[in-house]
Amino acid sequence: MKIIQKSTLLLSLTTLFMLSASYASHNDGNKKGKQGTRTMKISITNISNTVLTPPIVALCNQRMDPIASVGSPASSALEPLAESGDTTALSTIFTNNGCSQAASATPVLPGETVTLEVQGNRRSFLHTAAMILPTNDGFIYASGVRVKRIKWRGQLGLKSYDAGTEFNDEVCTNIPGPQCGGEGFNAEREANNFVKPHPGLQGVADVSAATYNWGEPVAYITVN
Repeated sequence: MKIIQKSTLLLSLTTLFMLSASYASHNDGNKKGKQGTRTMKISITNISNTVLTPPIVALCNQRMDPIASVGSPASSALEPLAESGDTTALSTIFTNNGCSQAASATPVLPGETVTLEVQGNRRSFLHTAAMILPTNDGFIYASGVRVKRIKWRGQLGLKSYDAGTEFNDEVCTNIPGPQCGGEGFNAEREANNFVKPHPGLQGVADVSAATYNWGEPVAYITVN
């Protein structure tokens, strides 16, 4: 009889301990999940002679298709961004992927910095893009870069790319923005319809290469 009582007591204590440990582990998991996401400040600094259209920034918890892929045609979301600075389609993609996002209300002039606040953590994937003005379809971007990688390096350089959706005629009637004030998005695409490193301004028409050309990178991005 005494042996049975001891066994029953031992079993009860063991069960109670396991339940307590499970509850504590569950609570710790919830705390880590809540504390893992915080407000992060994403700063983009324009170090070129160009103007960047209001950039969009997103932090995502899962991988998604990149904003651009060198050697492949620009997506229907990238084309309006590269030709007119329109971030609407990209914003929709970020929303559908559950990303935290923010967009600047103003362009980023030469030497200026814009800081946007989004929710994320060191494991989040960063995405950002902006059009380069005055170009026909030049843009900068970063896509799927871990926040912890940027913080470890201190900053991330953003190089220039050509969307391949509009011929680089450098004619002001085909370039939007403060320098030219011409047309923005146009659904027609040029023959070389693929994303590639931007060749820079050639000074073949209205846009002065001496005034607006740039080196690489065009901008830097930091995370705090």
